[in-house]
Amino acid sequence: MNERHNPISPREVGGFLLRALFSARPRRRAVISVLFLVHIIMFQLSCADRFVGSSATVSNLPRRIVSLAPSVTETLFAVGAGDRVVGVTMYCNWPAEVCELPKVGQFARFNFEKILALRPDIVVASRDAPSETVAYELDQYGIKTTAVEAKTIDGAIESVRAVGRAVGNETEADELAADMERRVRNLKKRLEGVERVKAIIVFDHEPFIIAGPGTFADDIIELAGGENIAADAYVNYPQYSIERLVIEGPDVIVEAAHGGGYGDSNAKKIMDFWRQWSIIPAVAHNRIAIVDADLVSRPGPRIIDGLEAVAAALHPDLFADGESSR
Repeated sequence: MNERHNPISPREVGGFLLRALFSARPRRRAVISVLFLVHIIMFQLSCADRFVGSSATVSNLPRRIVSLAPSVTETLFAVGAGDRVVGVTMYCNWPAEVCELPKVGQFARFNFEKILALRPDIVVASRDAPSETVAYELDQYGIKTTAVEAKTIDGAIESVRAVGRAVGNETEADELAADMERRVRNLKKRLEGVERVKAIIVFDHEPFIIAGPGTFADDIIELAGGENIAADAYVNYPQYSIERLVIEGPDVIVEAAHGGGYGDSNAKKIMDFWRQWSIIPAVAHNRIAIVDADLVSRPGPRIIDGLEAVAAALHPDLFADGESSR
């Protein structure tokens, strides 16, 4: 009977050496210590190659790509690698054609069998989600993986370049990233000298959750010429009470509607909710804007669209001509 070969993982090797180090006699510990040090160095080098995302060449161009994050999926399609994507997450919804692709899981829950069955040449994950751990585990099966990271707009732009390098679309990714940088520069120039306005970006009402420090939305408010009233919170997405918002008095409220759900009915529901609190300056002056939550929370190419939308909400007089920063 044929048995499946299951190679010993680097983690198991490290564990074996560590146990041996503590149980060995004094004379043998020096030798085992050297072996353990060599193992750590080699493991770190392999991790660097795996997660930094070395450039793909013509000879090893990945033909079958699995994405483990919506932002990664959007980037893959934006840099021209969409026709090679064979698997995505349940939350991947842009562009429209990804909805027809096989789903391999969601956020922290992924189906290894489905991923392996798709026979990917590379799996691209995000360090901003638990998918990085999944990528590490897949590496133990010999599947090439890479993980990108972004905590700011600048980081999102660099992650576009990293994804492009990993899948062999470096030129397209560099062009896209350069265009994103140009749009940010144009926006900053337009906002030079503006008076900052107090703002919030709301993600949910039950409980009431807004963007705090260390989030893309917080960086967006700052770049858009605003002052995030939750910038001093202790968590990324703090829960606020209406009473506290009344005290803080935001000048602009940006509602991040999930799944692009900002049609007429949802917009009316949102506006009806806020009309109860006319004491808040943003409500009193009808300064409530609705944007797609994906545009202000995903570190992909469209995050610049989110930045421009928030800037227009915070400083409508500067965007009265309807022009963006393109």
